[in-house]
Amino acid sequence: MGMIRITQIAFLCMVSIGLPEMTGLSQAQTVATLFRQCEVYEKDATIAVDATRFNRTETGVCLGYFMAIKGMTLAEDTDGTPILNACAPKASTADQLVRIFMKFARENPEKHHEDAVFNVWNSLIRAFPCRKKP
Repeated sequence: MGMIRITQIAFLCMVSIGLPEMTGLSQAQTVATLFRQCEVYEKDATIAVDATRFNRTETGVCLGYFMAIKGMTLAEDTDGTPILNACAPKASTADQLVRIFMKFARENPEKHHEDAVFNVWNSLIRAFPCRKKP
């Protein structure tokens, strides 16, 4: 198993096990749960140059989830390959990633019972496919 696969597995474990624990959830989030939290984010969040302001806990959970994902989009393997196999622009934002996931979740209601992390990852790979190196 190559270094990329090990790193990807470690990331998925961190997000699917660690993030739910940090957010007070006792089990991995489903697409439906994250979708509901991010629906609140869409209505509640006010995005400013210096900060995102919000009033609802669900907004903070959604934003925190995607801030962690945003950090992982910048991570690369030793050969420069993005760990997530999604080539998001460095200037992309957590808000943009939320909106990509929400579009994916709205278009794929049959996935709402599945783990969120795999579907977030899949939505980013679809939105930001990597070009094959020559």
